Amino acid sequence: MASSSSSSSSSTSTSLLLFLILSVLLCSYVDVLRAYKYESAPLAEGLSWSHYDYKCPEVESIIRKHLKKVFEEDIGQAAGLLRLHFHDCFVQYQVILHLL
Repeated sequence: MASSSSSSSSSTSTSLLLFLILSVLLCSYVDVLRAYKYESAPLAEGLSWSHYDYKCPEVESIIRKHLKKVFEEDIGQAAGLLRLHFHDCFVQYQVILHLL
């Protein structure tokens, strides 16, 4: 009797684990599809996520290599770059709020 309840319990936990894994995979797949959909959609007229894919396909690796070199020389530049990014985004957000 203990053997059958043990095997039933094992079967239930295996089913639950399989269900959880499939749920995570399905959610990930939906996120990938959503990202793919927005990757090709223009941000605004004339803008595109994939502009440099054709004009300069190596642009991301060029920038990444240069920034890696800069950060190795002075890691403080990373904080400055982050501040610049968030400051620009904040300013744009404030302008939008002001226009509303």
